[in-house]
Amino acid sequence: MAENGDVFKVEKNDAISFLQSFEAESVDTIITDPPYCSYGVGSSGNKYAAKESERSYVFECGNDILFDNKDFFSNFMFFKVWAAECLRVLKDESRLFVFCDRYGLAQTICMGQMVGFTYLGFVTWCKTSARPQPTRFRKACEYAVEFCKGTPHVKTRNYPNDWWQGAIVQKDKRVHQTQKPVDLIKYLLDFCPENGLVVDPFCGSGSTGVAALELGMRFAGCDLNEKCVNVASRLCGEAAENFEEKIEDDTAV
Repeated sequence: MAENGDVFKVEKNDAISFLQSFEAESVDTIITDPPYCSYGVGSSGNKYAAKESERSYVFECGNDILFDNKDFFSNFMFFKVWAAECLRVLKDESRLFVFCDRYGLAQTICMGQMVGFTYLGFVTWCKTSARPQPTRFRKACEYAVEFCKGTPHVKTRNYPNDWWQGAIVQKDKRVHQTQKPVDLIKYLLDFCPENGLVVDPFCGSGSTGVAALELGMRFAGCDLNEKCVNVASRLCGEAAENFEEKIEDDTAV
C-alpha cells in the first residue's frame, strides 16, 4: 500500500473489501473502469492475447485483465455487490461513473438502477484514434455511465457536454491495456467539490487518482494486480508532489 497523508491512498485489495472499509456517506465521487466482460466466458485471450510471451509489446501493468471473462450472470452478481457498496459510501447527491463499451452499455444502465442509483445518462468518449474495422463499424466510442445517489442538486462548474473527444493514450506513454486519458477523468470530475474524496475500486494504472490530485482533490483506490498498484502509487505520488509544490508556490506569491 502507498499513501501520502490525507492526500491519496492506493492499496492491493479487491473492490468489495476495499469499499467496505469506508464509512457510510463519506465519499464525494466514484469513477471506475471495471472489467467489461464484453464477450463472456473464455474471451480474454481473444481480446488481449493473454500470455505476455505472445505479445510483441508488454505494458508496465502487464497484459492480462483480471476477471474479464465472466458470463452475464456472474458479472451481474458481482456488479450488484460492489455497486451496492458504492451506494452506501457515497454522500447524498454524489455521482458514480462506470466505464463500459457498447456491449455492456444497456446492462450497466440496468444494473445501476437495480442497485438503487438514479440513472442520469452517459458521457460518450469519442476516440480520435480508433482502429479501423474491416467488417464492421469502427469501435470509436466508450461510455462513462452516470449515476447519482438520490436527486442531483450539485451544480456544475463548467457546464460540460455529454461527450468528450480525445485520442487514446499513445503506446509510448501507456502503462495499462485499457488506460483512460487523465483529461477525460478530469472532465467527469466537474461535479466533484474542491478537496472532495474521489474513489476508484478498480484503479488500474491510477488515471482517476492522477486526475483528482491534479485538481486538488483527495483519492483512494485499489486493484488486485500488484503491478497496477505499484504503477498507480508512483503516478499518484508524482501528481501529489506536483500539486503540493504548486500550493507552496501560490502561497509564496
